[in-house]
Amino acid sequence: MRVAPGWTVVETIDNPMGYTRPGWRSVGLHVVRDGLEKFVMLAGTRNGFSTHANDAAGSLSDWLPTVVANQRALDGASGRPAGASAEPFRQVRMTADGDLAMPAGARVVGVRAAADLPPVLTSQGDKPIAAQVATADGRPLWVFARLVEGRPQVDEFATRHADLDAFVIWVAAQFESGGGVR
Repeated sequence: MRVAPGWTVVETIDNPMGYTRPGWRSVGLHVVRDGLEKFVMLAGTRNGFSTHANDAAGSLSDWLPTVVANQRALDGASGRPAGASAEPFRQVRMTADGDLAMPAGARVVGVRAAADLPPVLTSQGDKPIAAQVATADGRPLWVFARLVEGRPQVDEFATRHADLDAFVIWVAAQFESGGGVR
């Protein structure tokens, strides 16, 4: 990845748009030049792309979801094929083995695996995990992840919960309502 002279890339997040079509690319960047910090996202193809940039505040992974949503709207409004999967940008990923993968600077604060989850959550897929994550800037993020037909599915929430047990009770109630998590 080349950037303009004088700029240094300090963090990269590949494909935050989740593009799956050949030739479609996206990248999120945290760049610095002479003490000035910017967040940038590029999305599109060689024939045309969008550039989103703002002064850096917080973390790149916290900035990207809003920009991804805006780009999805632009992709749809332009009439061009969007190339994106329906999957929104996620900070936390789940591997095919059922392990959680954190972005740079984030850490797991607490985790509950299948043996410690209520039946309504263990019935949502294989290897269900509820976790409390501290983002790179220390804010809490609540995660319910599982493998559904072998594919990772991750739900993230920035909602407030007293602790991991309170989150587990809340997310279980969401599934028990019949409407899934919202």
